[in-house]
Amino acid sequence: MIKKMWIISLLISLTALAEETPEERFKKLSPEQQTILLRRYEQWKKLSPEEQENFRKNYKRFQKLTPEKRERIRKRAKRFKNLTPDQRRKLKRRLKKWRNLPKAERKKKIRRFKRRMRHKRK
Repeated sequence: MIKKMWIISLLISLTALAEETPEERFKKLSPEQQTILLRRYEQWKKLSPEEQENFRKNYKRFQKLTPEKRERIRKRAKRFKNLTPDQRRKLKRRLKKWRNLPKAERKKKIRRFKRRMRHKRK
């Protein structure tokens, strides 16, 4: 999960810099941004070829999203970044549990949740 969050952060950085040569883009970054990008590049080099390919696919999908959806992802990434390590572990465990549920069970839980939310608004 943490690896995904820094990848999303890298996606956001790359999206903002997509129109110029790499050298031009790098020179326009602040020293702090340059340091962050170099650190992320070091992380990139440590990824397996499969993880890098996964990143590329996610980047292409991210590029196709509407600005609103991209902003939602940015906000979620920021919220995740602000969680404590314990909160991140708990969230990761819940997400894993959710993903392992059968699709029919997830749909059922979503319907129940939506019903509860409608009743709370009234």
